[in-house]
Amino acid sequence: MPSANEGVSFDNISSRQAGERSFVDFHMHVPGQWSVQRAAQLRSEIEVALLEAIPGLYARIELLPMGMNTVSEVADGELGGAAQGTAKEGFST
Repeated sequence: MPSANEGVSFDNISSRQAGERSFVDFHMHVPGQWSVQRAAQLRSEIEVALLEAIPGLYARIELLPMGMNTVSEVADGELGGAAQGTAKEGFST
């Protein structure tokens, strides 16, 4: 039986610490046919799980459709894995 979150992938993961505070940033790629609501719900569930594991963590999870990168990644040539895109397609706010 396939997972309800099949097709979700993560990349561009970075973490850092400033004093007592920990930070993590990463991209969550979801299938393009997913609704914004479904993607946001999964992101919230992941944030809750991270906060339970690491109290006080600040997590920034950027949602992107599968196969798309941010403009910065495209410009810097950071097209890792199967995710491909163009600067015009990859614009993210």
